[in-house]
Amino acid sequence: MANLKVYPVPSSDFIEITIPEPYQHAGTLLLTDLSGKILSSTPISGLASQRINISHLDSGIYFVKLQSEHSTSTGKIVRL
Repeated sequence: MANLKVYPVPSSDFIEITIPEPYQHAGTLLLTDLSGKILSSTPISGLASQRINISHLDSGIYFVKLQSEHSTSTGKIVRL
């Protein structure tokens, strides 16, 4: 399974997510807090990368999850 790449970490405004091949055709990008609460959900179709504005989030640790029908890949975000 290909790994999700999230950068820059830490960040205070935007993060860039490189989407591995298995997720580019049919997947969902989830942004969650430490408790697992879903803060946003974005369908991914045909994208190799996605830029996300995190400036509205409180400082702390968050997770980005890419989910497809058969697998999940997770990356960590540190919001300054």
